[in-house]
Amino acid sequence: MGAMDFSVGATGSTPEEAFRSAVEEALYRYGHDGYTGSIAEKSSFEMVRAEPGETASATVRRLIEDNDKWGPAYALELTEENNPKMREEAEKEREALKSATTRERALSLLGALTDPTEIGLPPAPPKERTFVFFGLASS
Repeated sequence: MGAMDFSVGATGSTPEEAFRSAVEEALYRYGHDGYTGSIAEKSSFEMVRAEPGETASATVRRLIEDNDKWGPAYALELTEENNPKMREEAEKEREALKSATTRERALSLLGALTDPTEIGLPPAPPKERTFVFFGLASS
């Protein structure tokens, strides 16, 4: 049998949660018969990092062929540093905050507290993070 490359994005509060979600979606789309060439063939993942100044897509292109079709998928967390779109959105948010009123800034800062129970608010749900899982899979 051969191998096909794949890359798929998924969100979760942890990389494990995002991986399970991506695998479940692939199983739904491609079935449980095996040899789908998708992330459904992977049972685990290994976190990788982008080189300084490297975009996420460049990291995927650089590493995808090094993946073993029988080994774990690679996982890369998308951040402002490696994803230009996320960086642009964060910059827009920072600019909007600069022009916000004092009250709006205070409310924004309250939302940024690490322990919101300090001011009597219920804890916020875990922050969703975005990951790209990629590699080679049996086909």
